[in-house]
This record gives sequence, structure tokens and C-alpha cells, in this order.
Amino acid sequence: MENHAKFLLLTLSAGLCLAPVLRAEEAPSPAPAAPAEAPRHERGDRRQKMREHMIQALALTAEQQAKWAEIDQQQKTALEKVAPEDRRAKGREIRQKGNAQRRAVLTPEQQTKFDEILAKQKQRRKEQGEGPAGPPPPPPPPESN
Repeated sequence: MENHAKFLLLTLSAGLCLAPVLRAEEAPSPAPAAPAEAPRHERGDRRQKMREHMIQALALTAEQQAKWAEIDQQQKTALEKVAPEDRRAKGREIRQKGNAQRRAVLTPEQQTKFDEILAKQKQRRKEQGEGPAGPPPPPPPPESN
């Protein structure tokens, strides 16, 4: 009987020690890592916030908002068709065309405010080192004597 109790105690102890190890093997694997570039949903969130800011700042009517939504969809479709290596140049063209179309929907007062907002955005990008052609080029190498 004494041996039986020792065996039972040893078995229970071993089971308690091995339980976390056995449970770890059953745990599901973690989700795959996110891609290196900014996730699309974050970029979309930024666009949505900017759109909401413009609607509020310009006091767009429902009709103007509908026209802007059409322009946004056309712009999105056009950008999706651009090859990755052409995105910077072609994307800039597409965005400029979209801004011209948006501006045409506005009243003269709204156009002035729209131009001011775009100028502030451009200045902010320039200050952040992301001017019209992207980040500034690296400095030239030091001259050797």
C-alpha cells in the first residue's frame, strides 16, 4: 500500500510539472506578422479623417459631398491601375486632377478656403522633409584634398 501511495504521488507530481509544457504544445500559433509598409486601413483612416475635416471646414452641402465622393471613387480606381514603379509621378497627377475637380464643385469662398488648406498641407509636408518629389536627397560626400 505504501508503494502504491508513493507511485500515485509521483505520478501526480509529474503530471503537474508537465501540464504547462503539454498545454503550450496545444496553443494556437500566433497570427502572421503585418507587412512592413503602413497598413491600408491606417492610410484609409487618414484619408477618411482628412475628408471629414474638409467637409466640416468647407461646410460642404450634401450635393457637394456626393460629387466629392464620386471624384474620390474615380481617383481611387485610377490609382489602383497605376504600376507600383509609376505611383509617385502618376499618383501626383491623379491627385492634382482630383483636387481640380473638387475645387470646381466649390463656391468661390469655399475655393479660397480649400486653397488655404492645401497650401498648409504642402507646407507641413515640406517641413517634414517630404516635399513634392519625396524626401530630400542625401548630402554630397565630403571632398577629398
